[in-house]
Amino acid sequence: MAKPREGRPVDERKRLTLRLAVVAFGYIVYRLVEPANLAGGLLVGLGVWLVGVSRVERNLNPAPTERQRTLQTVGTGVGIAMIAVGAGLAVI
Repeated sequence: MAKPREGRPVDERKRLTLRLAVVAFGYIVYRLVEPANLAGGLLVGLGVWLVGVSRVERNLNPAPTERQRTLQTVGTGVGIAMIAVGAGLAVI
């Protein structure tokens, strides 16, 4: 099990602000891709959201557990796959 990172302050307002910014960015990407293909837009928007939230949590979580680290890594990979499939659907 990983040791928690001690002495690192937790700024919950910054985490919340960044999570909301990721949601807004994912929605903007969805709206840009959606006229071409609804399914592609949904996949790209949700993929951007998933990658963004995973990255925010990985960088700003002061003491993640091993399970949280695994979920963040898996979330990033699934999000990238969703973006790739969604972009492929939007182009076709």
